[in-house]
Amino acid sequence: MPEQKSLIKIVSQNKKQLIFLCFLVLVVYANALNNEFVSDDKSILITDFNNTSEIFSQPALFLRALPYFIINLFFGKNPFFFRFLNIGWHILAVSSIYLIVNLLRNKEEALAVSTLYAVHPVVVESIAWISGGGYAQYSAFFLLSFLFYILSRENKKYYYFSLAAFLMSLLSAEKSFVLSAMFLVYQLSFENIRREWKKLVPYLVLGSVWGLYYFNKLGERADLLQDEFYSQVSTKGIPLKYALEHIATALTKYLELLFWPQHLTLYQSEVYATPLLLVISFMVSIGLALVLIYGFFKNKYVFLGLSLFLISLSPFLTPFGISWWVAERYAYLGTFGIIFLVVLFFSYLGKKYVKFKNIIIALFMIATVLLSIRTVIRNNDWQNEDNLWIATAKKSPSDPKTHNNLGDYYGRHGDQEKAAQEFLKAIELNPFYGDAYHNLANTYQTMGKIDLAIENYKKAVESKPSLWQSYQNLAIIYFNQQDFETAGQYQEKAVEINPNNASLHLNLGVIYQQNNQQEKANLEFQKAVELDPSIKDLFQK
Repeated sequence: MPEQKSLIKIVSQNKKQLIFLCFLVLVVYANALNNEFVSDDKSILITDFNNTSEIFSQPALFLRALPYFIINLFFGKNPFFFRFLNIGWHILAVSSIYLIVNLLRNKEEALAVSTLYAVHPVVVESIAWISGGGYAQYSAFFLLSFLFYILSRENKKYYYFSLAAFLMSLLSAEKSFVLSAMFLVYQLSFENIRREWKKLVPYLVLGSVWGLYYFNKLGERADLLQDEFYSQVSTKGIPLKYALEHIATALTKYLELLFWPQHLTLYQSEVYATPLLLVISFMVSIGLALVLIYGFFKNKYVFLGLSLFLISLSPFLTPFGISWWVAERYAYLGTFGIIFLVVLFFSYLGKKYVKFKNIIIALFMIATVLLSIRTVIRNNDWQNEDNLWIATAKKSPSDPKTHNNLGDYYGRHGDQEKAAQEFLKAIELNPFYGDAYHNLANTYQTMGKIDLAIENYKKAVESKPSLWQSYQNLAIIYFNQQDFETAGQYQEKAVEINPNNASLHLNLGVIYQQNNQQEKANLEFQKAVELDPSIKDLFQK
């Protein structure tokens, strides 16, 4: 009877390679550890992770908030530890990839795949950006689950470990539900599916449950993106032609970023659907389909790698406004699939043309060094807000969000004229961009151009009715002009949108008081104290 494979024994046999990979990851991401909170990371600063209810605010995804709660408990809101968590997820993913490829193929290919994956700059966004860490987290748990699933062929106890790890992946991100299909792909490729089909049922059931949860949130997600960033694409009645164009161009862009990671940016906006690009994109997509069919019938490893690339990206390959058109973090897991295919190809060449083996090894070493350097450089883009928005502006000049954030950069550095120019550029690119109108109004207010500030605050709420900050600022302007009635109307709007904000109730009370509406003022003061008892000290003083 053949000896059953033990994970502990496999790790022990490959400890030198795993230590090397861990060291490699730490080296290429060392310059990211002291980066600041940037962009969406700042939500960590205002989220109360001391409150356990925050962890279970979304029970189906509680495992995403739990690590944040633990870090905050022991280290506070220090970006070093939050970012180190992302690096930990990456180390787990890289180690799992090495062991998976080692089990499926051999040590040499496993080391090549995991090394290239460890240093590839496309995955930087999921590691150097704290908010992107969810993609590394759910991918790491899935890869661990997949590793256990492979081991379960010879040792049944790993099957239950696999299920547990897959559940952890689902609890980290609802979009991981599509990865249940990868177990089916593995069964089709390496096992007798008719005999072993029962093994798939728990994965497919879990995937279906989280899939229903995901689809239930699609409308909310689409509304959020359209409300905040005003997609110009309607989410209803999208023609099949447009959907196919979207998928084809997105797939082509991902491959471009993987093979030539030069134009890395938070906003991948610089793609124009020219006739030539569409022809190339459709040719690439047809080529991928043909390779997938070839792999299904002729090469199970090709089928496995390409399936992982396509399946992992599938939640994002939609034209329905539920995700960005292309984002590097979306390709975190799929990058493994493409690197696996590349290594398979060069391994085949090395075996068939032995005299070129040393050249292939040299190319691998050069690629590793160049990718590592690109990763280190890309880490610097995430160092702080200034670096991020300047780097983004260079690569994404046609994205309105770029100019909105660049306007914020100039504003923070005291150049209000340039800030206004950037906000105006953002509005020119997207006339329905409420946040840009709001920021432009703030700039005009700072510059003392009150009439222009009022005009743009009003445009902001026309474009984005949920923007309570604009209503509040309008109230402040009219309050300072002694127009308490108009100030009250705008402050009431702000309270209506954000009723749990104690400061808004307090300010509304002050306006009512100035407008000789003492009874209403007292009610607002009382509400403010209920929401924030510390406000009571203000009255005592």
